[in-house]
Amino acid sequence: MPPPRTTDAHFTVQGRLNGSDGGTLVIDKHGTVTVHPKGERREYSLPLLKVAEMVVSRVVKNEMAKDGRW
Repeated sequence: MPPPRTTDAHFTVQGRLNGSDGGTLVIDKHGTVTVHPKGERREYSLPLLKVAEMVVSRVVKNEMAKDGRW
């Protein structure tokens, strides 16, 4: 298992975020994901585990809908 990160990971996000045209996404060394839409004061934060659960849930629902099981 790799050692824990000592710095935050910063990403630029393209596309629509809450009505804004892109923004930034930060995953901090404690496992919190924070999204800051461009031009807004508000930031949105969730634990990384919760974000991973949301991704898996959405992918499974999309696959089930595609296969006609939803």
